[in-house]
Amino acid sequence: MSVRTIAGVAVAGALLVSLTACSTPSADAACTPDEASKLVTATGEFGANPEVEFPTPLVAETTGVSTLIEGDGDPVPAGGSVVGTVSIYIGESGEALISGGPLVGVPILFPTKDFLFPFTDSLQCGSVGSRIVTTGSAADILSSTAAEEDYQLDPEQTLVVVTDIQSAYLGRANGADQLAQSGMPAIALAPSGQPGFTFPDGPAPTEFRTDVLKRGSGAEVEADDAVVLHFSAMEWGAETLLNSTWVGNNGIPVIVPLEGQDTGQSLLTAQVREAMVGQTVGSQVLIASPGDQTLVYVIDVLGIAE
Repeated sequence: MSVRTIAGVAVAGALLVSLTACSTPSADAACTPDEASKLVTATGEFGANPEVEFPTPLVAETTGVSTLIEGDGDPVPAGGSVVGTVSIYIGESGEALISGGPLVGVPILFPTKDFLFPFTDSLQCGSVGSRIVTTGSAADILSSTAAEEDYQLDPEQTLVVVTDIQSAYLGRANGADQLAQSGMPAIALAPSGQPGFTFPDGPAPTEFRTDVLKRGSGAEVEADDAVVLHFSAMEWGAETLLNSTWVGNNGIPVIVPLEGQDTGQSLLTAQVREAMVGQTVGSQVLIASPGDQTLVYVIDVLGIAE
């Protein structure tokens, strides 16, 4: 049967996040096709609303992943993020849960690990240019909470996800550790990569200061780039974060143009954005920015937006 698409279906707020050096697919990703995922076909222009077909009712006993288009770009980094288009269908009826409408042509960024929608883990099986099919229960695709509360679905019913991977970026800075500098906060990283701050007893710096904590081996950032970043910001000596993509953005990085006005997604001043010029992808940068209050930033440079 030809699956009916429904234009204009709204996506949960965390899903509609405007935009997202690579490695082999993660060993953590379940990249094995099952009988359900192998029954799904999807034709049509890459990055657009696909024409998806599968027999109904489709029942997936386990989570399965099949590749319909083998991308010729870089593999998605283990634990990284991808930007692409997504369509989700109900296995029993073939009805589109999420597809078409405002999503067509809209760049959507998905972390592949520890995201509120578990299906994104399967995107680590692909490369840039891949079209991936993921099948499984609503609980395994969207999480039990999202399935029941956001979409009013039985967590056990089968869902089908078709994702076109358009770009891929690191999930955290992976550069070589550099020697710590005196007079700046000590930074410790959680397993996720989120930084924690320990401030020294001395006074805050009185001049703008930039220290590289990890030096990446990727491309060098230029002044007219838009950069994919994770960041945390605190006032000097404070005990709570002022802003953080790790916490306040569902773990989703942001895209920050280095020229012009800030996008409103961050507290990155023009001076902080200027300090990104010359940094390399994979780097982690510690910045102290004096003012009425000295602000401290830890910024992971994850990629350069295409």
